Amino acid sequence: ICMSIFNCGERLDKVIQSLLEQTFSDFELIIVDNGSSDGSAEIYNRYAEMDHRIKIYKIETNVGSARGSGDAVSYAKGKYIMLSSGNYRWHKRFIENAFFQMEMNHQAVKCSGSGVDEITGIVAIPPNTVGMTITEKVQMFLSENSNVGIWGLYRADVLKGRKKLYEP
Repeated sequence: ICMSIFNCGERLDKVIQSLLEQTFSDFELIIVDNGSSDGSAEIYNRYAEMDHRIKIYKIETNVGSARGSGDAVSYAKGKYIMLSSGNYRWHKRFIENAFFQMEMNHQAVKCSGSGVDEITGIVAIPPNTVGMTITEKVQMFLSENSNVGIWGLYRADVLKGRKKLYEP
């Protein structure tokens, strides 16, 4: 799980808690702090002391969410990478269900947080991606006009650019 933050102290406690309470627990939480000055460090340091899965990287100045997320992705080691905001709380079964969906659908590039039912925790596949190629899906997810957003679970090899985005 990669999270780039800047002054998220007001919400950060609940966000980290929602990630640590996931039913799927085999993950590392990489937090890149973009020079926060609001007490965010005290919050994430407290959690890092209690949980070995949390890794902290500090940047002295705010380089922005995109650069901070990119740095976090470069530190990630897993088969999948989840991008999270310091402002979003996650349903406790999001990672479990997203992981299952990605394992069952090898053409999937991303499983979005917007597709999670808050009551059941079931991950829905956005209907506007049905029949799209991998390249079309990635272009849509990264488009400025996309309402899907960037938060969610990705295939690490695609996100890190190690896999070509074309149909076999």
